[in-house]
Amino acid sequence: MPGSDVVFARRDLLTRILLAAPDHFVFVDVTGAPAVVEDPPRLAVLHAWAEKMAKDVSSREGVVEVAEGSINLTTAAGMLLGYPIVYWYQVNLEWATAAIRTDLSSELGQFCSEC
Repeated sequence: MPGSDVVFARRDLLTRILLAAPDHFVFVDVTGAPAVVEDPPRLAVLHAWAEKMAKDVSSREGVVEVAEGSINLTTAAGMLLGYPIVYWYQVNLEWATAAIRTDLSSELGQFCSEC
């Protein structure tokens, strides 16, 4: 597939790692200040993605497709590589930009009363 990245892996091992997502991975939200992802809805989505990728990997073709805007590629790559600590960030750039702007405004306020 043109424009695609290819990862070679042992399917059995990778599938086992992905299916063990709740016990294997620690997800760190790096959208703002880094923090471990602990809220159940977000963890449920990340674990569902791990299950989807495990199913894709174990299929005959072994192809994992990630639709743009569904999960960020940093997270998908970390999970596919089996890293125990995986970075996650908000895919919605508008929300992320607003969060960053808010953080910067509060930090700059300490140094500049006109900011």
